[in-house]
Amino acid sequence: MKKKIIPAVTGLAIRPDKMFLLTQRHQPDSPIWHLKWNIPGGGLEWGETPEEGLKREFAEELGVVPKILYPHPIPVTALWYGRDTGFDTDAHVLLLVYLVDIGDQQIDITLDPEQETCDYRWFTLDEASEVETLPHTIGTITTALELYAKIIST
Repeated sequence: MKKKIIPAVTGLAIRPDKMFLLTQRHQPDSPIWHLKWNIPGGGLEWGETPEEGLKREFAEELGVVPKILYPHPIPVTALWYGRDTGFDTDAHVLLLVYLVDIGDQQIDITLDPEQETCDYRWFTLDEASEVETLPHTIGTITTALELYAKIIST
C-alpha cells in the first residue's frame, strides 16, 4: 500500500450565537466518508498558502468567502487507511482548522465541480453530537468553541 502525507485546510464557520456550519460529504465510492458530516474544506493545491486554500475550498464547496477570525489554526492529524477508504493509498492528513465567519452570505453547494457536498446545516454542539460525523470532528469543534469563547471575551 502506498503512503502519502496530505496537507489540508478547513474552516469552522461560527455565528455569534455559537452555532457552527457543517457540511455532509457526498462520496458514494467510500462508505467510510459518504454522508458523514464534517467541517468544510479540503486538500491544499501546489503553491497555495493555507489561507488561499481555505478561500478556494469555501468558494468551490459553498460559494462564499470566509473571514478568518483568528490567525492561528488548530492542527489536527488523521490517519486514513486504504483498506477502509477503498483507495490504494494510506493517508496521513495534517489538517489546519481555522475559525471563520461567513456573515449572512448565501451558501450554494451546487457550485462544487466535484459535488463533494450534498447538504449543509448550522448546528449546536449537542446537535452535532447526534449525527454521524467524520472522526475528530466533534473533538475539533469542542476545541474550536473553547478558542472562540476566549477570542470574543478579549
